[in-house]
Amino acid sequence: MTHAAQAPAHRAAVPEDALVLATRPLRAEARLEETYRYGDDLWTLTPAWLRADRKPHRLDFAQARMLTGTPPSSCSTPC
Repeated sequence: MTHAAQAPAHRAAVPEDALVLATRPLRAEARLEETYRYGDDLWTLTPAWLRADRKPHRLDFAQARMLTGTPPSSCSTPC
């Protein structure tokens, strides 16, 4: 017997000024207020404790927008 797939529960939109790493433990030298926000085109995830065996992470949404033809928004923190 098969079952129809169910759509995921709707989640409220995250505000553009919400901090990406707000719920993550940060490295000792990092300050939460200096980390990136959801509205930023670039997220550097290095201030967070992710996995010790991983290199620094950086997500660049501006490049993704260029591929889709959507103009990038400005960053609220230095890019």
